[in-house]
Amino acid sequence: MVRQATVADIPALLAMAQRFIGETSYGVEYDEEASRRFLTAWIAYPQADILVADEPAGDERRIAGGIMLAASHE
Repeated sequence: MVRQATVADIPALLAMAQRFIGETSYGVEYDEEASRRFLTAWIAYPQADILVADEPAGDERRIAGGIMLAASHE
């Protein structure tokens, strides 16, 4: 199911961000607090969204992927 992310999704999004940064060749280090602030702000920003795809995982659901979107007024 694809849905809008909420602040409750931030721990799962942080785990995804940490894995992504660990697999890239961008030469950046993972900073959990900076990432938490960034994701919290992105979720709160009225002209941006994080959409997540979640799937069943036992009795719960887990985030399988996502995309970040923002309006551009150029």
